[in-house]
Amino acid sequence: SAVTDDARNNRRAGLGHQAASDRKPSLDDAELAFRTAVSLEPTWAAAQNMLAESLVRHSYFAEAIPPALEATRLDPNSGDAWMTLSRAYKGAGQEADATRAYAEAARHAPAPPMQP
Repeated sequence: SAVTDDARNNRRAGLGHQAASDRKPSLDDAELAFRTAVSLEPTWAAAQNMLAESLVRHSYFAEAIPPALEATRLDPNSGDAWMTLSRAYKGAGQEADATRAYAEAARHAPAPPMQP
């Protein structure tokens, strides 16, 4: 299904707020924007992953696990989503899960360019 303009705009706003993350309020704004994008388009893996990534950056590791898991469920081939999940698990002290998610991230990472 097509992602709505509202969801796209909220994701874009979240990325803008995240880029300005020197200021604490902008981090909260980024998280709110990603949460809004997720609520508008719950099946959009990129929005779920950005929400999880935002939570990981704030050290809300346990809270990051559900959206990170959802991102990997929605887009199982996304190396980025698996890496975010691995970081969330690691921060939450779930080492075995972190290792498994990291292995999935490595499996889905793009191949390095061939040497000429």
